[in-house]
Amino acid sequence: MEGARSSADGVEILTSPGPGEPSCDAHLTKPGDCQVSLELLMDLPRKPRFVIDLSLWRDHTDSEKNELVEQVLASIGVVRRYLWDSNLELTSVPDEFLERFNKFARGFRHGVVIRRSGPVIHAMP
Repeated sequence: MEGARSSADGVEILTSPGPGEPSCDAHLTKPGDCQVSLELLMDLPRKPRFVIDLSLWRDHTDSEKNELVEQVLASIGVVRRYLWDSNLELTSVPDEFLERFNKFARGFRHGVVIRRSGPVIHAMP
């Protein structure tokens, strides 16, 4: 049995999923020829904020650098499980890290904050 379908602005909305479909109240699918981007109509939480500072990148060996890229990708996965990409910030990011990151995760889309400079520390209210 298939879930009920409706369509709005070229986005198909599936509700009441049937057997073998994800168990959720509703989910969105985009037809392959749809060029409309989906935008969130809610404010993303700004806190908590997790910072990974890469200022010691040059002190690592080649294999340690590869492991660090893998750890950053794993961190993105954990943050995504509970929050949003924008809750994670990478600071003091050198070009070499970005090259390796793009090599390990070619085509990977994310909203992680990436800064070339060091972390920005805000006083807590």
